[in-house]
Amino acid sequence: MSDGALKNGLAHTRWPGRLEVVDQDPIVLVDGAHNPAGLDRTLTAAAHLRHGKPMVVIFGAMQDKDLPAMLSRLRQAGAPVIFSRIDWHRAADPSELAKAYGEASQVAAGASQALAMASQEVGKEGIVLVCGSIYLAGEAMLAVGATRAHPRPVPHGRPRR
Repeated sequence: MSDGALKNGLAHTRWPGRLEVVDQDPIVLVDGAHNPAGLDRTLTAAAHLRHGKPMVVIFGAMQDKDLPAMLSRLRQAGAPVIFSRIDWHRAADPSELAKAYGEASQVAAGASQALAMASQEVGKEGIVLVCGSIYLAGEAMLAVGATRAHPRPVPHGRPRR
């Protein structure tokens, strides 16, 4: 493989749900960030994008994750948090997350409601960060219509089966 082919491949690679901007006005940034280290990196990246703009974090996670560490990192981010229900049997209850969070926060019945609440709070110039679970990332992407109905064409061949 040539260097040019490698560079071209990397330039056109998408990793859905990983620091992906899925909507504008406000900017909706989605990242699975399903462990403390991932959440830390996601919040750091979002802080660099923020530049004084209002930001709201939509968070949901699975019960088996290190929730105390993740909630601690959310507190340090200095942004309002909306805890969202995730439609999956292993999901943590958003009301319980809000209670454990211990600071002012809101609870949403799902990603669509959380996005509407967050968008209203930050306005068109703000940032909405959705994180904490790949499942929540997917639900948010569906809510804003950011998923593809058809897979991308595979150049020079057929998809693998």
